[in-house]
Amino acid sequence: MVVGKKLYALWQKPVCFHWRKCVWFSLPFTSQQKQLKDLQTQEIQLQKQHQDDSDKLGDILNTFYQSGNEEVGYLPYMKVLFQSTSMSDFLDRWEYVSYIIDDFKDLNQEISIANTNITKKQSLISEKMASVKASLEDKKKLQQTQQQLLSTQQNLLAQVNSQEKTTILSSLEVQSNIDELAQEQSLETSLAAAGRADGINPSDAADADLLNSKNKQLVSIPYNFQSILAYAEQYLGTPYVWGGTTPSPGFDCSGFVQYVYGHFGVKLNRVSQDQFKEGIGIPETDLKPGDLLFFSTYEAGASHVGIYIGNNMMIDSEAYGVCFDNITNSYWASRYLGARRVAFLEKL
Repeated sequence: MVVGKKLYALWQKPVCFHWRKCVWFSLPFTSQQKQLKDLQTQEIQLQKQHQDDSDKLGDILNTFYQSGNEEVGYLPYMKVLFQSTSMSDFLDRWEYVSYIIDDFKDLNQEISIANTNITKKQSLISEKMASVKASLEDKKKLQQTQQQLLSTQQNLLAQVNSQEKTTILSSLEVQSNIDELAQEQSLETSLAAAGRADGINPSDAADADLLNSKNKQLVSIPYNFQSILAYAEQYLGTPYVWGGTTPSPGFDCSGFVQYVYGHFGVKLNRVSQDQFKEGIGIPETDLKPGDLLFFSTYEAGASHVGIYIGNNMMIDSEAYGVCFDNITNSYWASRYLGARRVAFLEKL
């Protein structure tokens, strides 16, 4: 009876069908992602419960077999009854066997019900998981579409902003050039007037023979234009001085041109009006680096001169000093007078 009571106590152990609490952590989820994770956890718990119940039944049968009863069905219980030694022992055994059979039936029924519930819950969980996954996939596609639309809008906005910015900057640059050159012309006119008021006349310093020389032949010099440009560039930033012919205190436009070419042995007249009469005239379409460019600025005639350096640029001494100027901007283009070639450069 001791073994029977132990078996009975083992079989009488209640079957646990409650959910086991599972402690785990993860990164933050959205509500649907967390719902999907919970459903997956429930499915794992149902599978674990089913396995536990199957293991429990297996343990009962294993314990029964280890007691020496290898028969199946009701034969083991009949054997227990036939081994009784008295009527009292028989009744005790009968009661014992009845309990075992009833409990075994109850356990099988509970396991069957549990399996049915597990199957239903697994089916519901699978449906919910499929629904949640589909919803997440739809949201992902929607987010991708929204991101693509946002990216397209940003690109379009950037293009529009870039075009507007370019237009605005171009407009501001043109206006700035107009204002600056207008100020330059006004300043140059003021400097010329002030110089005349002080009795300064640039033509007074001109050599009489040079003033009377017209339509001279081109002077041939053993240099290339790069040498001339390199020499002229070292005076960038030198101040503009009305009537100036030297780096200190500064140059006016014709003084700068005369100084640069004089360094290479080409003697030029002192003032721009007379320099415009030297060398040979050159069409604007045939300009070469080294040609002299003339403009009508603060007064009629050749009142300004610069040295052409190519690519529609010249180096000259204007109201703000020696600098580079673009001859195609509105100020210089509208005041262009002509060009003269005063030297033949033997070296390319």
